[in-house]
Amino acid sequence: MNDTTSIKVEAHYSEIGSEIEWDIVEYKPGAQRHVLDTLESEVDARCKAACIAFETYMKSVGISTQK
Repeated sequence: MNDTTSIKVEAHYSEIGSEIEWDIVEYKPGAQRHVLDTLESEVDARCKAACIAFETYMKSVGISTQK
C-alpha cells in the first residue's frame, strides 16, 4: 500500500469554550490536514473515523465499498 493517508481523532474546545468537540482529521502526504467532520461524542467520532480509515484502505487496494 503506497497511500500514506492517515485518519485521526483530535479533541478541541467548542467555540463557546466550555465543551470538548472531536474532529475527524485526514492527513495526507505533504502535511495536508483536512477536517472531515466534527462530533460531540468521542465514541461516535472514533467509530466514524474507523469506518473512514477502512474505506480509505479498501480504495487504496482497489476494492469498492459502495453498493
